[in-house]
Amino acid sequence: MCGEGNEVAGMRLFKSLAYYLDYCKLVFGKVRLYLWFRVRGLPQASVLKDSSLLKVRPRKNPMNAEQFQKRMLEYAKKTREFQVEENGVEPLPVTKIAGQPWWPEGAERPKCKHGHFMNFVAQILLSDVPLPDMPENALLSFHYCDQCTMDGQMSFGWFDKENKGYDLSFFCDADKTKTDMRGVLAPPMTKSYSISFRDIEEVPGGLCEDAEIDFVNLPKDFPQGKDDFDEDIYPGLKHVAKSKIGGWPNWAQYPEWPVNEKGEKYKFFGQLDWLLFDGTPWCSGGYAYLFITGGNNIKYKAELVIQVT
Repeated sequence: MCGEGNEVAGMRLFKSLAYYLDYCKLVFGKVRLYLWFRVRGLPQASVLKDSSLLKVRPRKNPMNAEQFQKRMLEYAKKTREFQVEENGVEPLPVTKIAGQPWWPEGAERPKCKHGHFMNFVAQILLSDVPLPDMPENALLSFHYCDQCTMDGQMSFGWFDKENKGYDLSFFCDADKTKTDMRGVLAPPMTKSYSISFRDIEEVPGGLCEDAEIDFVNLPKDFPQGKDDFDEDIYPGLKHVAKSKIGGWPNWAQYPEWPVNEKGEKYKFFGQLDWLLFDGTPWCSGGYAYLFITGGNNIKYKAELVIQVT
């Protein structure tokens, strides 16, 4: 009897320690989130005020597997994972990485405010993107100033009003416009690749914030991926962490959706991962995320978010 009593007491102690460890992890997460927003000067820096530490609670009633799968599948979207082939692609209006950009004849190439020619990163044909009503023969071109990064003025994207060292330009009827044939004006940050696609239905990644699931309600056995790029994040659920267009962002930190003047979220356009873009400022576990707004007779506009670890 005495042995059984000690065993029960031991189990209670173990559960109590597990409870408080889980609680401490969540508190730490809230503090980390607050500091992350504060460093970047974002309005969400009131996260601790809006979400008090007193409200933090451990995973007492997590979803079961069936509930979790059902909820996540409600957010499933088509994504197109990049399948790359290294070669020197000509400056054609197609989806590609680095090399010679397609840029319209007569238009000035992008420069930062310090006068540096920006480095060509990638271009994406809008009709390749699995979003509704994408126009034919329109192109998004992405340039980034690597020299500014080396000078200590790295841009992190749309909220960084001081260091806007990037350019996202749209061009319509690219198939009917001549390219400037000026070649590469700034050193490439990665190898040149042609792109094909692998289509897949995916759900939100990370800690499922984009599926509006509270961390405390996640199943205790989530996630189940073998590594950072394993798309099988849970039985019956996939999420692509590599470079892709469409679908859901694979946030390296916390969700950081750009918003327009009305406070409406931009649509996720695509992401460029750190493994493929190993010569870029986000090469160490980070991502460059591209977002788009407009359409329906409204001029398209794109924004950039960069997160690193």
